[in-house]
Amino acid sequence: MKTTILKKSLWLAALVASSSASAMTYVMPDDKALLQQADGVLVGTVVGAPVAGAKRGLPQIRHRVVVERVIAGRLARSEVMLELPGTLPDAKVKAFIPGVPEVQAGQRVLVFFDQQDSSLVVPAQLSLGLFFESRGADGQMAYARKLEGGHALNKEQAESRSRGRHAAKFERWIRRTAAGAASTADYFTAEPAKYTLSPSGFADKLPTRWFQFDTNQSISLRAVAGGMSGATFDEFAAVSSALSAWTNDPGSRILLTYGGTVASDSGNDGTDGTNAVVWDDPGNDISGSYNCASGGVLAIGGSFASSSTGVHGGQTYHRNVEAFVITQDNASCIYNGHGGADAREVLAHEIGHTIGFGHSCESGSCVNGSVADAALMRSYVHRDGRGALLGIDDQAGAAMLYPEVSGGGGGTSRIFTSGFQ
Repeated sequence: MKTTILKKSLWLAALVASSSASAMTYVMPDDKALLQQADGVLVGTVVGAPVAGAKRGLPQIRHRVVVERVIAGRLARSEVMLELPGTLPDAKVKAFIPGVPEVQAGQRVLVFFDQQDSSLVVPAQLSLGLFFESRGADGQMAYARKLEGGHALNKEQAESRSRGRHAAKFERWIRRTAAGAASTADYFTAEPAKYTLSPSGFADKLPTRWFQFDTNQSISLRAVAGGMSGATFDEFAAVSSALSAWTNDPGSRILLTYGGTVASDSGNDGTDGTNAVVWDDPGNDISGSYNCASGGVLAIGGSFASSSTGVHGGQTYHRNVEAFVITQDNASCIYNGHGGADAREVLAHEIGHTIGFGHSCESGSCVNGSVADAALMRSYVHRDGRGALLGIDDQAGAAMLYPEVSGGGGGTSRIFTSGFQ
């Protein structure tokens, strides 16, 4: 039984209208592992407007899905509610998690699901278990995930397993594999899956920003005192190191401090005033558990933003009000890497998302050896022991979004390729 909560943030891929900077970090499991972890697989159509779900750690949104067929497992009802973390469109304080796409009426979905009760399901491994139907370049129906803004730990593996799937062939493979029959994975499409996110966030599509830094006010992040189960490194020192990487950047004004531990943080709704890293997903916002052998979601997180706005450098932004990071349970096998340096890298990357940055390069666009490829904010974790280290591209972005009073990045020759939240 999960009993603790972790708040976490990741990067956004472009200047989009989201109301918070966040994302999902994952190791992509293959389809057989995902099927083994799920209670079943359904195909259905989303109908009607979303409604608020029962709050776990984060607020949840529920979407009504008319079930057309169950191709693995069992469901007792022809309609179910599909639940994902998020906030309703009319909320005054909103959260949006890149890598966790918004679901809209009329969309046809294939869901590897975990069943919460007879009428409520969640995607297995969060959005890794959620596929959307679309027509491919060859005119055939296909399924693809929408993971733009997500943060993968293995570039080649993620690209290989993120391709589109021919709809009929994929469903046939799921049926045969669920029944225990040998079946070849012959369903991948030649073209890569296109990760296009539905419109999200506030209707005006403005980015978000922390305005407190402009008047020398700092933002304090805390960590839940229980720590990460199975950690062989000092996870609290890792949080402090990740924050310092941004604060100590000499070309920008980013004032992040480590506020020590907090007993718990169950108020992940953008209104309790606590910015926190919460360990081991106590609210079960990430369905299931991380599997060290096959992968899954490692963490989710971001920042909540208010509907009120401010202007900086001629650009209007929504005001960030709270940051969060949530790590998945059973994931210490990844965070322990390189004596905890991999944890420091992931946490610093997530914190970059909370202050408004996107990825320096998305899937398939990281050129080996380039400035963007060396960035902390690239879409793939380096996992080479570098820890919480800003690259040239990260520093350029920080100087642009949070310049020093003297002008910060003005006149700099640095390159900045990351998008803003």
